[in-house]
Order: sequence, then structure tokens, then C-alpha cells
Amino acid sequence: MHRIHIYSHKNEALTKVLDKIYAEEKSEIDLVIDLMQLRSLPKVSW
Repeated sequence: MHRIHIYSHKNEALTKVLDKIYAEEKSEIDLVIDLMQLRSLPKVSW
């Protein structure tokens, strides 16, 4: 039971750090990468 409790607190601490980092980073996909991915997909007829 103690391991689960400690593990839970470590996860909470990690989540707080990651939330802070990602709050400052842009989260949109780069247009060039997006276009490259779309062009790399094979064309499929439906």
C-alpha cells in the first residue's frame, strides 16, 4: 500500500512539472511537417 501511495505522489509531481513546461510551449503542429505528413500518405480511393 505504501508503494502505491509514494508512486501516486511521484506521478502528481511529474504532472505538475510537465504542465508547467507545456503551458509555456506552443502546442500547434508545424505547417511544414503537417504538409509533409499528408503528402507521404498513399492516395486511397474510397
